[in-house]
Amino acid sequence: MDILKVLLSLFLPFLFVYAKNDCSESYCAKNKFPIRFPFYLENQQPQNCGYPGFNLKCNSHGYTVLNLPFSGEFLVQTIRYSNPEIKLLDADNCLARRLMNLNLSSSPFEPYVIVNYTIISCPSEYPLTFRSHVVDCLSNDTTDLLAFYDGSDYEKYMPGCNVTARNFSIASDDLKYSDMFGLSLTWSVPNCTACEAKYELCGFDNYSTSKEIRCFARPKSGSSEGQPIAKVIALSVAIPAITLLLLLIFGISLRIYCNKRREASS
Repeated sequence: MDILKVLLSLFLPFLFVYAKNDCSESYCAKNKFPIRFPFYLENQQPQNCGYPGFNLKCNSHGYTVLNLPFSGEFLVQTIRYSNPEIKLLDADNCLARRLMNLNLSSSPFEPYVIVNYTIISCPSEYPLTFRSHVVDCLSNDTTDLLAFYDGSDYEKYMPGCNVTARNFSIASDDLKYSDMFGLSLTWSVPNCTACEAKYELCGFDNYSTSKEIRCFARPKSGSSEGQPIAKVIALSVAIPAITLLLLLIFGISLRIYCNKRREASS
């Protein structure tokens, strides 16, 4: 039992160091932007490294992805922390279709912009005057789908077409070119803008029981917090293992010594 206590006292500090380093900035192989609080990499970092709902993943191709509960998985193009924004793309290059069914409930995000559209459906053989409004990935060989800002009355110039939706709120100010500009979402909780303004990191206060957010100084260049996690893991395993080996050698040596003394006295 005493040996176990000694081992734990030696091992726990290294576990703490590992956990601390494990919350440092992370990256997916194909993306250059850093992943840090409130975001964290699911299955690679502990949940306390990020805020609930901000879990990201690296997909099999090395790209960062975000899964929205009722809208599915999106590629992450970039993340801004000082002015909170995450920009998303569709892996199939038809973000417009995803935007028309976007549901952000049960997620911590909200649209950066909301624009109301009128959606008009026209037969593909119809001589369109407003072809620049055709959303290509929503159209097919028989039907063209056009998107106009609400308040326009273009449909009266297209008698052979049908209005399929009016006052249709979409989180994009340019539905036709949404694949180029992406879907911009923002968040208000947690609010880390004050930390970012001071060039500090944001995270949970380890000493608070109510999961309060606080600012932390960035690790200095060359400090132990910037070392690779693999090195920390190696140390956390190697040092207790060496300690255990030394204790075993000491125990065996002590037993041999005691046996020799017992034999000599008899």
